[in-house]
Amino acid sequence: MHRVLVFSALAIGLALAAPSLLSEISGVEKRGQVVAGHVEVQPAARRTVRLDADRSGHYLADFRINGRKVRGLIDTGASAIAISRTTAKELGLRVSASDFGHLVQTANGTIAVAPVMLKRIELGPIRVQNVRAIVIDDDRLAHTLIGMSFLNRLRSFRVENNRLVLDL
Repeated sequence: MHRVLVFSALAIGLALAAPSLLSEISGVEKRGQVVAGHVEVQPAARRTVRLDADRSGHYLADFRINGRKVRGLIDTGASAIAISRTTAKELGLRVSASDFGHLVQTANGTIAVAPVMLKRIELGPIRVQNVRAIVIDDDRLAHTLIGMSFLNRLRSFRVENNRLVLDL
């Protein structure tokens, strides 16, 4: 039952984020460590990352997931990290058709997802291990969504002056 609720919440988050995922991604300016999306990184001891919102008000960054660079949209409405089947393959995750046995309801209908565990997610000095995620067919997901399964592992996250502040 808990799993159904988690995936239902993710589906709602995906439905709410779908229009924004179609918007154009703005240019990237790099500051501090090599992380994209107008990022300011505090000294490593603090493990704080600040992300500027893009022109559409979204927070995008280049994450390292399982050691690979992945562009992600931070989505507080998503219960878990959502990655496409292609991204899963690039990350070394093996998912077969039989893994897509979990159905979630979205505004665009019911979709099948495959739950996976990501070994490591990094954003600048922030590193989190063993994070829940779901894999969605490529035609249903335009961008990787970084949801609450990552954000809840942080000490805090907040918006200050149109900047998302992530603290580990």
